[in-house]
Amino acid sequence: MSSTQTEFTPVELALGLLEFPSLDGLTEEQVRGFTCIWDGDEKPLAEETAVALGERHKAHPRGCPEHVSHAAMEALFAHCMKDCEVCGRTEETIKDGAVQEPSCEIGVTLRRLVLRRGLR
Repeated sequence: MSSTQTEFTPVELALGLLEFPSLDGLTEEQVRGFTCIWDGDEKPLAEETAVALGERHKAHPRGCPEHVSHAAMEALFAHCMKDCEVCGRTEETIKDGAVQEPSCEIGVTLRRLVLRRGLR
């Protein structure tokens, strides 16, 4: 008997932590990724600045850099302060003679979303 297990990348896992509005209340433009999922009154998203948020329930939402950064900050706080044992550690480790802060790839990805306002 074989089991199928889907492995997700740190980026997919980090994007999955972002709090999205209910898809039921969104416009078709938001669901299809033409306008920001958090603000449907915005002008259409520019291809070079829009942040793809992955597929969710057959929708392909995207966000503007400002809203993605805000949602990532909330997810980062919850991840590092509540959910992740690695990110929540305060002790330092020494690796190859250098001090390494404890972190995980999901935490790093969320920080990039906050700082870069998207994964560019």
